[in-house]
Amino acid sequence: MLGYQVGDDPRQKEPLHANRIEDRIPQLNGYRVGTEQDLFTALSTEERAEFMLISNKAWEECRKRFPNQGELDGHGDAFRHAFWNAMLTRRGPERAAKYTTAHEMNADTKPYTQTFESMDLHNNEVGRNVAQETSGQSLDQVADAIERAVRQGRTVVVDAQGNLQYSDQVAGDRTIHSDMKGTTPSSDLP
Repeated sequence: MLGYQVGDDPRQKEPLHANRIEDRIPQLNGYRVGTEQDLFTALSTEERAEFMLISNKAWEECRKRFPNQGELDGHGDAFRHAFWNAMLTRRGPERAAKYTTAHEMNADTKPYTQTFESMDLHNNEVGRNVAQETSGQSLDQVADAIERAVRQGRTVVVDAQGNLQYSDQVAGDRTIHSDMKGTTPSSDLP
């Protein structure tokens, strides 16, 4: 499973330009590194706002469907990444894959970083696949399909020992960050 990896983007976060209106809207421009920032900046202001709304919808559904089940690296996180990708895929599968892969290029010195990155990349791909499988269905039906994917083990989570496991093999309260219940702030970055 650790075959899912991307290189780190060596560029630093770029400062916001206080004179542009889109840079003064909270979280509309956010803090992104290198390639991800380039892709985000290429979007129109409306597309950035839509992107933020999609991301916040992923957080909202994650908390509704997997309350207190690992918003970071647990079942909620698996759902959130998959649903985020499914929603973005509806607006362009190639763009979704390119952006969400760039999102994982953020260099991080925390332990288990490669495991967390692998988890997110795998779950992103599951979400894009589910989006294609549910083409033409309502957003609620897509969310239901993503929830089934998590419960049936198509997604992966990080267990309490820091190992990548299929989501149906680990209890919702037995993931590495299950003690962070409800503490992760919503943002425009899944």
